Amino acid sequence: MALFKSSYYDKDYRAGAALLRARRPYLVKNGLTGVALFGFCIGVCACLSQHLFCLNRP
Repeated sequence: MALFKSSYYDKDYRAGAALLRARRPYLVKNGLTGVALFGFCIGVCACLSQHLFCLNRP
């Protein structure tokens, strides 16, 4: 006899309606934070590569 296990996932391990409702308010905020972090990292890499390229010039 199996006991019912409460979870936000169904038996196919897909997110249930309650989990999707709980995540909905954070989708835009997390997306914008991810884009900003990605842009910052690309900017730092571009700046460092340009700086290192200038140091190697004779």
